[in-house]
Amino acid sequence: MAFVTVEDMTGGIETIVFPKTYELSKTLLLAGNVVLIKGRLSLKEDEDAKIVVDTIENAPENVQKKKKTGMFLRLQSQSSPQAFKCNELLQGRGGKLPVYFYFNDTKQYRAMNYSVDPDELLLSQLRSLLGNENVVIQ
Repeated sequence: MAFVTVEDMTGGIETIVFPKTYELSKTLLLAGNVVLIKGRLSLKEDEDAKIVVDTIENAPENVQKKKKTGMFLRLQSQSSPQAFKCNELLQGRGGKLPVYFYFNDTKQYRAMNYSVDPDELLLSQLRSLLGNENVVIQ
């Protein structure tokens, strides 16, 4: 049996994969690989929800190559001083590029309620605050 955490742009969930299913699909379970998981939701009191996996297969081609576009900012936590400063820098700017925060502590993405048209000044301010590797535009 394996416990595998899967995630998308909105969050993650732990899955329980039994030995037979694991043997049939272990080559698909690679970081960054897009898969389709079918199973049952397990809800128990005082525990996070889990998926008990029935099957794992490659995701359909139209899903595999689709990448979300936007400005992605990696932060330590939602309550970090950097998160507050980023909000100050980004709010009210307007633009077409959606903004997503990724929080290291929860390992979750959060779509922000604003979009930007990033210019060199904004990118420079964000990179200075967060580090180059924590500011990504796709």
